[in-house]
Amino acid sequence: MRSPVYHGSNVIVVTPNILKENEHTDFGEGFYCTTSHFQAEQWALEKFYTTSKDQAVINYYELAEITKDFKFLNFKYPSIEWIRFVCNNRYTPDYEHEYDVVYGPLADNHLKFWFDQFKDGEISEEQLRQKAIEQNKEKGLKDQYLFHTKKALSLLTFIKAEIIEIDFQTGKKTKKIWTPKL
Repeated sequence: MRSPVYHGSNVIVVTPNILKENEHTDFGEGFYCTTSHFQAEQWALEKFYTTSKDQAVINYYELAEITKDFKFLNFKYPSIEWIRFVCNNRYTPDYEHEYDVVYGPLADNHLKFWFDQFKDGEISEEQLRQKAIEQNKEKGLKDQYLFHTKKALSLLTFIKAEIIEIDFQTGKKTKKIWTPKL
């Protein structure tokens, strides 16, 4: 069974790649997607406002079933294991994991303060876990997939892109759909 996932960017991404710039992120380097259109739009707008591109883009993909042929790590909620995995990816130099695909809660910039507090020994793992649960509920944060290997990228099929152009003077957003020519 295929399910929709989205990638927020400032460019159309028909053929995803492993992004090395994602080195110190929640699940490590790779290509990130979410099941939440809202979350992907937030990522796209963040990219838009922090780069010189003139658009935000939500890329739509179909995700094939993740079979036993893939090393898949699935965090259903913010657990102690999730905290340790995120901390290793964010703070351990040259940390590399063995998974093709990782799925779990988002630990966005709102949680960075709490992760730093944990890293510095100011709060416990359980306190960080509770903060993550609270922040995810409060901020309406969703989930994320990391496609960590080229093999994992084969699970994604590009469908279309939603281009959001923003007028800096008025703040007005104009949306249009782009599909590849067959």
